[in-house]
Amino acid sequence: MPSYEQLLDSLRNQFPSPVSDPVHDGYVAFSLLRALDQVDSLKSDAPVLGTPREPDWDAAVEESIAEHGRTTEEVLPELVRCLHGMPIWGHPRSQVNVIAYPTIASVIGVVLPSLYNPNLCSDESGRGFSEAEVRVTAMIARLVGYDPASAGGLFTFGGTGTLLYGVKLGLERALPGAFQ
Repeated sequence: MPSYEQLLDSLRNQFPSPVSDPVHDGYVAFSLLRALDQVDSLKSDAPVLGTPREPDWDAAVEESIAEHGRTTEEVLPELVRCLHGMPIWGHPRSQVNVIAYPTIASVIGVVLPSLYNPNLCSDESGRGFSEAEVRVTAMIARLVGYDPASAGGLFTFGGTGTLLYGVKLGLERALPGAFQ
């Protein structure tokens, strides 16, 4: 049986390094590139990644936590498999609704914070993100002719969050004090 120290070292290698470690940082970048290569192999002339497949719900409910962990290399194909059949919104043959395609900068903007998992509900761990929200609000306010000094913005975690805030505001308007 491995010692505690061996297990801890093995576990730590599964996370990005919290201190400067060019070798381990290179491994993180290389792993991401390997995943992107696997995703690239799913691309074709069709506006979907890979081959659409029906989910196997019966097999999914039989899953359990493995006795031993797996390496990043073993997990990557499983993660990429989740993308099979996903529409590629920016594909020239895609005609599914109108959904914005992410820019390279926006992809990097998602990956970088993901490495450190900031709590975006509080300024304590992500002040730079709070500042970015104010900057974006000011940009949009200027774009539509509002005063940036008095304009406000509400940043959510996506469509579901936006919908929940809309429902809450609607209830508060219909039933003042409903959330007191």
